[in-house]
Amino acid sequence: MERITIDVGGVRFTTLRSTLENIPKTKLADLTRYKTKNYDAGANEFFFDRNPLIFAAILEFYRTGDLHIPTNICGPQVKTELDFWEISEDFISPCCWRAYKAYEEEEETMKMVEKAMGFDDPAMPCLEKSGTLTYSDVQCTRTYLFKIMDVPGCNRYGKVMAAIFSLMTLMTIVVFTLESVQELRIPIPNIPNTTIQLLQDYFGHSKYSHFSVYITTDPPLWLYVIDIICDVYFTFEFTIRFLLCPWKCEFFKSFLNWIDVFCIIPAWVRLIIRFAFFEMHTNVNAMLAYCFLSSFKILRIFRLFKGIKHNTGLRVMYFSLRASIKELGLLMCLLAVSTIVFASIIFLAEHENHQFSNLFRGFWYSIITITSVGYGDITPLSWPGYLIGALCAITGMIITALPIPIIASNFNLYYSFAQIRHKQYKKKQNESGKKCAGVNGKEKFQTILDLINKHTSSKVTDQCNF
Repeated sequence: MERITIDVGGVRFTTLRSTLENIPKTKLADLTRYKTKNYDAGANEFFFDRNPLIFAAILEFYRTGDLHIPTNICGPQVKTELDFWEISEDFISPCCWRAYKAYEEEEETMKMVEKAMGFDDPAMPCLEKSGTLTYSDVQCTRTYLFKIMDVPGCNRYGKVMAAIFSLMTLMTIVVFTLESVQELRIPIPNIPNTTIQLLQDYFGHSKYSHFSVYITTDPPLWLYVIDIICDVYFTFEFTIRFLLCPWKCEFFKSFLNWIDVFCIIPAWVRLIIRFAFFEMHTNVNAMLAYCFLSSFKILRIFRLFKGIKHNTGLRVMYFSLRASIKELGLLMCLLAVSTIVFASIIFLAEHENHQFSNLFRGFWYSIITITSVGYGDITPLSWPGYLIGALCAITGMIITALPIPIIASNFNLYYSFAQIRHKQYKKKQNESGKKCAGVNGKEKFQTILDLINKHTSSKVTDQCNF
């Protein structure tokens, strides 16, 4: 029996020639036919400067025919070694396949997380020692200022803008909430009877109708002033972000930017109507338009979704749910099937119960029971109904518990990754700052403003000379 010695990364492996011939058309099989450039005649062995841990698994594959990869080695490194030894990844055993291919999905998600969190973009333009920007002055500065307005945490100025935006968002929601308290609203005197009759025709005869209250009463003056201040801020903030954004088309592809549009425009139109028609309550059309535009205030709550950009934990939670979309889809499928099954059974079992007069009420009962809410507005009255309700509740506990570990695992993975990348990002940002002309952020920012003034002055001079 002829033996062959192979030195891989300083670790010697000895095997039989016949073993290497078990997998033909591979690099190791070629060693049995001729001497390659890796052959050391003095030591009478082949030397490869490769990973010995992975090679041990590969050599075992030649012996047994089963390729099991080490779980403590990253997938890309295993793929690199398999390509070097000319072994197809299709030979990997099913028990190891998931661990091997998991890196592709995680790598794709990590790149998406890294891009969304702004780790792949420079936080600020770097200044040369001469005081000039490394690329187009105006474009670079505009991008930098846009990041301050739109990317929280990019630097200290971005954090300040994020804090101000969060405060104003909280204020506008507080105002919206307090405006709904009838005890705080001030009744409007001398409302014509025709207006009251119109309100009853449009919004019902109850004096507690929300729209009736909004028309016949006004909020306190201090709430009105705060509301206008918030509208002014959000208008200014949206306008500046739009003017500074280098990608205008991409700007309006954002759902949150459209929320700003539908919050800002109705607010100012409502204000114009209020002052253009001072006696608004005598003008039916103005009153209805004002009431319709007031309903757009509900869109303000969607500004809370911008908090996802301002909070790392919320962003990680978003991407955890996004990465778990298959598991959530399976959950929805199981929930739908269970709802239909138990609704149909409970409808037949409680055929004498007027609470289950149709199958839709059975659907409602099944969903509430599966999700463990249990309002108690619909209840079974027979022993078969009790048994079905108990099975429905137990099934709901099993179904809703399935995706929780997966989502929690993804959250821990992405949160730890985000924390590591954030530290690396801050370190890179600090190193980049050392190369800049200014010794601190104020000098850098002032240099940028000087460059803008210089650029503007030169353009004005050129126009005058022309």
